[in-house]
Amino acid sequence: MMRPYRRPTPPPHWHPAGRYPAIRTVLGITFGTSFALSLDHLYGNGYTVDGYGNDMVYLRNVTQLNYLWPDATLFYGPGGLTGSEFFYSTSVYDPSRYNYVYRDLVRAYGPPATMTYPNGGYMATWFTNGNGYIRLQFGRGESYGGSSILHIPVVRKLTDATNATSLPTAPRRESVLDKADARPSIARGNVGQLQSAS
Repeated sequence: MMRPYRRPTPPPHWHPAGRYPAIRTVLGITFGTSFALSLDHLYGNGYTVDGYGNDMVYLRNVTQLNYLWPDATLFYGPGGLTGSEFFYSTSVYDPSRYNYVYRDLVRAYGPPATMTYPNGGYMATWFTNGNGYIRLQFGRGESYGGSSILHIPVVRKLTDATNATSLPTAPRRESVLDKADARPSIARGNVGQLQSAS
């Protein structure tokens, strides 16, 4: 797992659209919530906490945007929850997870504000109302395979929740990923990432 990237800056031509909601929560935890209260929420709601420390909580088999992610990390700062990262890895170069999540994000937030192709991969960034953003990334790692990573970070706690919403989650469904025991790492294959902030 890697820490979320430095906050991207919207392009000069970008202006918030009223129809795209701000992001207030991830996994039912409001951005700005303390580390301890977040742990209480995660344990109380059946999430598999793989470990925590250094202002991070590591989770296993988390559903976000209706997809199961084998690994996730929540990031904390002095003001509480600041961001999240969801990680999915494959043994072959397979951008299908990226493509599915990308399609769903376009439906929810319109076309990305920026699209880049770092090291032959893909990176799309959406900016939302409330000073937030979502970043989806896919790329090849040091060995064969692929990964998709979803970042959902926040910059500041929202004070105006008029257009705020949670990212959609779904009940946990059994899948092939539930049976996978090996913990993926970025060095194993292609890297994909989803990041968001508000």
